Amino acid sequence: YIEPERYSSDFSVDYMGIYNSNYSGITNNIGVKGSSNNFSYVLRGNMTDNQNFSTPGGEVENTWLTENDIQAGLKYQTENFSSDLRLSTNISELGIPDPDIEQGQQGSYQELSHTMLTWKNNVDLGNDHNLEVTLGRQVNDRKEFGGHEEEGHDDHDDHEEEGHDDHDDHGHGESDAELDMELITNTLDMSLTMPQSDNFNLIIGSNILSQENKNFGHEELIPDAEMNDFGLYGLGQITMENGAALIGIRYDSRSITSEMGSADFSNFNGSVGIKRNFDNSSLRINLGSGYRAPSLIELFADGVHHGTFRYEKGNASLEAETSFQTDMTLEINNDDSNLSFDLFYNDINDYIYVSPSSLNMDGYKVYNYMQQNATLWGGEIHYSKQTGIDWLTSHTSLEYINGETADGDALPFIAPLTFNQVLTANISSNYSFEIDFLAKAKQSRVSQFEEETDGYSLLNLSGNWKTSFLDNDLNIFWSIDNVFDKEYMDHLSRLKTAGIHEMGRNISVGLKYNF
Repeated sequence: YIEPERYSSDFSVDYMGIYNSNYSGITNNIGVKGSSNNFSYVLRGNMTDNQNFSTPGGEVENTWLTENDIQAGLKYQTENFSSDLRLSTNISELGIPDPDIEQGQQGSYQELSHTMLTWKNNVDLGNDHNLEVTLGRQVNDRKEFGGHEEEGHDDHDDHEEEGHDDHDDHGHGESDAELDMELITNTLDMSLTMPQSDNFNLIIGSNILSQENKNFGHEELIPDAEMNDFGLYGLGQITMENGAALIGIRYDSRSITSEMGSADFSNFNGSVGIKRNFDNSSLRINLGSGYRAPSLIELFADGVHHGTFRYEKGNASLEAETSFQTDMTLEINNDDSNLSFDLFYNDINDYIYVSPSSLNMDGYKVYNYMQQNATLWGGEIHYSKQTGIDWLTSHTSLEYINGETADGDALPFIAPLTFNQVLTANISSNYSFEIDFLAKAKQSRVSQFEEETDGYSLLNLSGNWKTSFLDNDLNIFWSIDNVFDKEYMDHLSRLKTAGIHEMGRNISVGLKYNF
């Protein structure tokens, strides 16, 4: 859950700058906030320019990135009504890594633009009844271009001369891009909160989505298509002595039409959750059925997905996933510590997953979208403690996931056993220091044609210093990731298919200043 930036009743201007050593990355961010009478506003701009990143084995060609981002918000608030309008636009260019590219040669790259507009309205209907209506529209343009003769990515400002910015009324002309996709998404979300008594709260709501995908390039990964989703739900929140309960029911439907076929899906689901509080602990138990309809790419993909280094083939005969999940959380609290156990078991019918094959097409390994009954189970243990040293806090976690088909075969892309130890030293109210140790086990339980990955461990350090300059707040922060420059591949990395290791040592320094 990503919460949008909060408004402020006071006028303020802030600046943040960050430098990253590994890829000579520079980020500049500036924001303005304020309010006037019933109106509040926020405006923020961000510019990022990153060069190629390096692994311990050397620089990885064509991993550069440039990004420009603008976010704006305007809110009107009265005692019984609020209206929040948000706009964000992100324009970025990024290289597509290629282990065979020669140094200094420009390879394939992407041009991406994403604009999102949301309008959230909240009305107090009286008697503690509340209506919330949110309208949304997103426009996503994705273009992929092949290698060019220009050297270095510093020439990316000259791309406009290549003709692919000659747009028609739809924002696209006869594109020079190998892949040129436009995805438009419109959404309507509504919820009505209706308290029935002091101990029972009822919420009903609906989610509506309309999506259209269009192609303008020489190649297609997924076809021109339209998708419509509809959801209707009800939630009952019950407050009990020493606990609470939540009961829910939901109906969903999805309709997809495309040049390669059509599909319709629908399903009812329900869930119940109970929380029980004890003297120094709490127990949560949830039971619920689940449903997920196949996406457009899972049904009809047929082409190279350069960002994942694979040729993806959809499966038009996929059914919707249905599942039944049980999860439990036990939390134990003491004066100076917190211990929690999270366990889950998910039995899934017609589980959809992408799996590598032994075939190759257009120089890429073929990945097929497949379906089979499966189970996913696992858990996490978290332990936080205030140590005997007043300013030192310890946080430890251990996570494990197991996934297998009904035949007992391992599912692909399952994360290995993961251990994380964090020590936070709040040396003073103005300075803090953190040591982060991460260890992942070898993942040898893999599906057919999936490669194993070795275990690895990383040490990361970071610090933060709060001070003042010219009577304004100044925050200086730094971090060192992968302190020992460890060479490794993460099992879930999209780069490992191309034989590219993860980033080596990276030193970051930054500051934030409030004017």
